[in-house]
Formats: sequence, C-alpha cells, structure tokens
Amino acid sequence: MNTERRQLQTFLESHGVDPGRSGVMAAQLQKRADQLERERGIGRLDAMEYLLKVFAHGRRGEVYRGGGQSSGEVGERHPGNPHKHAD
Repeated sequence: MNTERRQLQTFLESHGVDPGRSGVMAAQLQKRADQLERERGIGRLDAMEYLLKVFAHGRRGEVYRGGGQSSGEVGERHPGNPHKHAD
C-alpha cells in the first residue's frame, strides 16, 4: 500500500469512516483525483484538495461550492431535511 493511500485512510477514519471501508474510499479518491487531473488540466494536489473539501463538507451535511467560500456560505438548509439544501 502506498503512503498516500495510508494517509487518506487515516484522514477518512479520523472523519468517521469505518476502517473496513476507508481503504476502498481512499482508492476511489485517488482514482477520481487522477481523472480530474486529466479532465480539467489541474494539478494532482489541487484535484485531491478539491475532493477532500467536498468530502469534509458532505460529512457536515453541506454542499461545497468551491471558490474559497467558508462553511457558513454554502447554502440554506432544506426545511424538511437538515442534510439537504433548499433549491
């Protein structure tokens, strides 16, 4: 197992992901970062940073909109479901 995958697993587990699933999720993040690097022409580090921000916001029930917005600026909560945003 490579160092990056171990680091991702540790990060994921520290954010509540079951240790039995963290390896699969880490591999998926690596694969998607590679895809974003090719598709968008961005650096691998930028792609991984983006994905980790999406993950972290999602764990809090927020939508990551990029552009440096803080978690307080991600949108209004849906009234019937605290994890869903209003359209």
